[in-house]
Amino acid sequence: DYKFLFLEVGGQGRLSDGAIWNSSRMKTHLDNNSLHIPGPSKLPKMRGSSFRLPHYFAADDAFGMTENIMKPYSAKDLTQAQRVFNYRYSISVT
Repeated sequence: DYKFLFLEVGGQGRLSDGAIWNSSRMKTHLDNNSLHIPGPSKLPKMRGSSFRLPHYFAADDAFGMTENIMKPYSAKDLTQAQRVFNYRYSISVT
């Protein structure tokens, strides 16, 4: 439903997205495992599979990738599969 669950304001305009993220309370909570994110689980259509995926936040390239942060591949020397992933990723977060 596109609801904001966490909002932090007040970063200086001269700082990059990555710098603001690195000093944010949300990153601190994510690093400390205090956001109560559910553990990895099976996708609904993968019945009978034991493969589990973590819950994650969709982010842009300014963020560091962790278990709970997904971001696109860097735009340099991409394979066809990586370009397809970036395309599908970009339309899923807009």
